[in-house]
Amino acid sequence: MEIKKINQIKYLDKNISEIFLPLLFVIIGLFAVFNHSLWRDEMQGWLVAWQSNSLIDLWKNNAPSGHPVLWSLLVYFSKNITGTPLSMQLMHWLLGSSAIVIFWKYSPFNFTTKALFTFGYYPFWEYFVICRHYVIAELIIFIFCSIYNLKEK
Repeated sequence: MEIKKINQIKYLDKNISEIFLPLLFVIIGLFAVFNHSLWRDEMQGWLVAWQSNSLIDLWKNNAPSGHPVLWSLLVYFSKNITGTPLSMQLMHWLLGSSAIVIFWKYSPFNFTTKALFTFGYYPFWEYFVICRHYVIAELIIFIFCSIYNLKEK
């Protein structure tokens, strides 16, 4: 009886930890959104969308940048939320948070591996704090990996 109770407590602690760390990631990311000054290459994505009055203009303005048009399209549709680059940062935060939540929910890795990956340089800094189009690839890859095993069912 005592061992069963200890195992239940360990299971509960594991579940709380698996909720707490992604939540901590999301909260730190939101803090970063409000405190991160955009760099020139981040601001370029915003300026392409901001200077575009139509989707045709967006296509033309995005062509010299070499960035995927999907990123510019998402920024274009989010630019009127606040009218400032903050709307792009909030959209980026939402995409990055979604990617990490999907990673935590569906990845087969153990707790330590998930935690180390989540707060690693690329997932946290390059794909979450810095507003670039990389977050779209991360999210698509995590979605693909989470539904890949469904094809066999």
